[in-house]
Amino acid sequence: MTVRNGVRRARRGQSGIEFLAVTGIGMLLLLSVSFLLLSDSRSSRDRAEVQQAEQIGSELLSQARVVAAQGRNSWVTVEAQVPSSVDAIYTVENNTIVFDVMTSSGLVSQPVFSLIPVSGWYGIGQKMYLYNSSSTTIGGGVTRFTVAANGTAVILSAQ
Repeated sequence: MTVRNGVRRARRGQSGIEFLAVTGIGMLLLLSVSFLLLSDSRSSRDRAEVQQAEQIGSELLSQARVVAAQGRNSWVTVEAQVPSSVDAIYTVENNTIVFDVMTSSGLVSQPVFSLIPVSGWYGIGQKMYLYNSSSTTIGGGVTRFTVAANGTAVILSAQ
């Protein structure tokens, strides 16, 4: 009888270790799948915010074309829900609006190109900035942009 008791104890111990191994492998799989889903969720949110910034830029440039066609002293106000991840908006070389968007993988600069000259936002050389840390908050809420014709160019500003 002692041999059988020893075999039973060995089998119980073996089945206990097998249970722990299977449970451990299951937990690892569950954690890895959860991590992948969380990572995919973050990247989807990042893509959506960058795309939203691009849509805002496209709308501003669309209104800039309308204002430029109407001539000097015409203007329009554009209200946009700017994502809180937008760090800066600036114009480059009088034909591009750039949105700097902070994502989980770092800063992404999203340019939106224009066929008409555009300028605005704190002239500093070729780049003109409107920073999120300035007196005009541009991220995390509704921002009012003014698009005004100025003869040779369209001037963009935020309120």
